[in-house]
Amino acid sequence: MDNRLPQTDRRNALRGMVGLGAAAVALPLFPRIITSPAQAQAAFGVQKGMSDLVHIKGSAVEAVPMAEWETASTSAEAAGSPLRYLMGAEAAKAPKDAAHYTVKTFDFPSGSIRVLTFKKGSPLLHQISFETEIFFVSGSATLSPLFGLEGKTEKINAGDALFQPGGMLRNPKCSEDTVLVTWVVGNAKQSPKGSIVRGKGLKEASRAEWQENGKDISARDAAAMKKAPKDAVTLITKRYEADGNSIRHALLKKGTRTSLGTTSRNDVLIYLVKGRLGRKEGDQHFEMVAGDAMREKMGNPGYWEVPEDSIFLATDAPFNPAMYSPTMVAR
Repeated sequence: MDNRLPQTDRRNALRGMVGLGAAAVALPLFPRIITSPAQAQAAFGVQKGMSDLVHIKGSAVEAVPMAEWETASTSAEAAGSPLRYLMGAEAAKAPKDAAHYTVKTFDFPSGSIRVLTFKKGSPLLHQISFETEIFFVSGSATLSPLFGLEGKTEKINAGDALFQPGGMLRNPKCSEDTVLVTWVVGNAKQSPKGSIVRGKGLKEASRAEWQENGKDISARDAAAMKKAPKDAVTLITKRYEADGNSIRHALLKKGTRTSLGTTSRNDVLIYLVKGRLGRKEGDQHFEMVAGDAMREKMGNPGYWEVPEDSIFLATDAPFNPAMYSPTMVAR
């Protein structure tokens, strides 16, 4: 784990940006006012009566065009932040040198997943706002401190993860399509430390799961895995550990189905990067394809059906009211 993430007090910095009016300019990057402390987990787009929401199809989520650029203005308008945003149809009016990308947002009762896509050959510029975790699925960028703040510039590559991040992501020209999966979720700690966790060299954990005579079987040691039936599911997991949370990168090798499991601590928010999976979640059963998102609801028993090799990213979504500023919760 690399703890040299360039930041100061992230929450204070964000409050300062909101005070400068950045929230009005970058509306989709900041939360709307939440109606109760119970919703402060970041369920920004979730409405009343959606507590059983566990699956959102990527095909049903709009890819909102975004444009982001820096201005050379030194007027009072640019004080504190020379960055500007446009969204939707307005993004086409941005300067020629602006970074254009799309954002897909998946809102669940316990948090949000946002997927940012920058096309090959285009510039990448993104000011980190309320994202609490970021995973680089593909592409690379440099991470530098926010305007006027001290800190070291770091290179972020595909397979790297950021926790409690702050700063600016930049790449003058993407050498490939660059995809960032980001989360707005709670944390088990009141004041978690920011960190960069590198994917290179991260240890993998493997296990095989299957059913035998109606019983769920799980094998973790090499000898037992060799005895697993041909239709067993092999799971290969990389765990990105950080202060108060983690991201799990899971490769599921083709098989019948996994063992039945129950999320007991808190919700888990999952984004399917590649492949196709069946999911039994509580009393619901559905199919996921690449680009879909889901929520493992705390207390729900569930399992995976794996018709083809698939990859997903997962993180916990605990509710911790101490993480949220009073300005983020309507009284």
